[in-house]
Amino acid sequence: MNPKKIDLSQIINAILREVDAEKVILFGSRARGDNKPTSDLDLLVIEKGKFSKERSRWNETKKIRMALKDYKISKDILVFTEEEVNYWKDSINHIIPTCLEEGKVLYERS
Repeated sequence: MNPKKIDLSQIINAILREVDAEKVILFGSRARGDNKPTSDLDLLVIEKGKFSKERSRWNETKKIRMALKDYKISKDILVFTEEEVNYWKDSINHIIPTCLEEGKVLYERS
């Protein structure tokens, strides 16, 4: 398969086919608009419910990575639950506040 170019709507659709996301947020240089052609794609995927042995953060992240493997770009994918995002949103020592402040919501379940 040929490597795919970046199409955020296709990326979102690929993510949604694999995981039950409540929200997907683009953050980092691509959200701020100061990215370069070689900049990575930073995504925060927020899911409902707690992680468990059957539905672990690692497995959810792996499903997303596999769905996006043909896109020729480096990716940083963070997967958190709504509860975790609410817990960390006011922390000064966590990535979540940065994601929420500078991020652009690409998908939100209605």
